[in-house]
Amino acid sequence: MNDIVMMGKSLTVLCTFLTQLTVYSFVGDYLKSQMEEVGLFIYQSVWYDLPGKLSKNLIFIIMRAQSPVKLQAGNFIVVNLATYMSILKTSMSYLSVLRVMVET
Repeated sequence: MNDIVMMGKSLTVLCTFLTQLTVYSFVGDYLKSQMEEVGLFIYQSVWYDLPGKLSKNLIFIIMRAQSPVKLQAGNFIVVNLATYMSILKTSMSYLSVLRVMVET
């Protein structure tokens, strides 16, 4: 009976962590794509026909959009869907190795 309770608690914690990681990954990807679109839309506008001071500011925005904002965890890993999938793949491979070691 204790194993079932502990397995239920572990499953709840695992689902919570995966849900949080999924949400953060989607937010990171959305933030990156929106930043890239801002630069593209400004470039496609008629910024070169605007007054000098305003076009200069828009050029700075275009330059800033070339290096998009990244959502980072602990200032060492970028949180996006690619890292999310990498984390899941690595976790599943570790789990399969652990399962094989326990069975033998």
